[in-house]
Amino acid sequence: MNNFTKGLLLISLLPVAGLSQITYLFHDGANATAAGLAFDDVASSATYLAGGITLTAEAFLDGVSTGTTMNGATDGFGVNANGTGDMTTRLDNINGIESIVFKFDAAGTFDTIDLRYITGDNEAVLSFAGGATYLLTSANVINASADTYGIGASFVANQAITLSIFGSASAGENFSLESFTITPAPTSMPEPSACAALAGVGMFGMAACRRRRVAV
Repeated sequence: MNNFTKGLLLISLLPVAGLSQITYLFHDGANATAAGLAFDDVASSATYLAGGITLTAEAFLDGVSTGTTMNGATDGFGVNANGTGDMTTRLDNINGIESIVFKFDAAGTFDTIDLRYITGDNEAVLSFAGGATYLLTSANVINASADTYGIGASFVANQAITLSIFGSASAGENFSLESFTITPAPTSMPEPSACAALAGVGMFGMAACRRRRVAV
């Protein structure tokens, strides 16, 4: 095996570079924050950038976005929908099924989600378009005192991920979104220093090949 081939082989064997987790914060238990402020009182889809990944979000009532806004205040972050009695900073079922649809502009893994005001086993559901649906219950809670749930689901860029009140939840059930954490999909690009070193190996290999042909 010549040096040029060895250089190409080394490039193919480089470890895949990964990115750190990104947490999108909507509410800190007292006020809307970060992503929550960016999406507050938005009546259509809006975007928020964190860690180089853009998150798009939009609020819905029974699958219709007209007349709904995302809303954050002192007691939570949720959906403000038209109708009497709506809990404007929660996702509830008072006037229909409230939901928020999220999309990321890059692939990754949806690691965890932190909610608030979960009091039963059939209140919240997280669903991935064309993929799995997660009923957020005590079965998959990883921090019961903080209503934090482990998900670990992969998603592709611009895949719709819907957080909603569960369709079979008791009347008047509700919850608030606090945060969620994702890990972007790894990239296959080597570090610049590694590229430079391997480029040198490749150039040396090609030069050696040329010298060998001349000698023959």
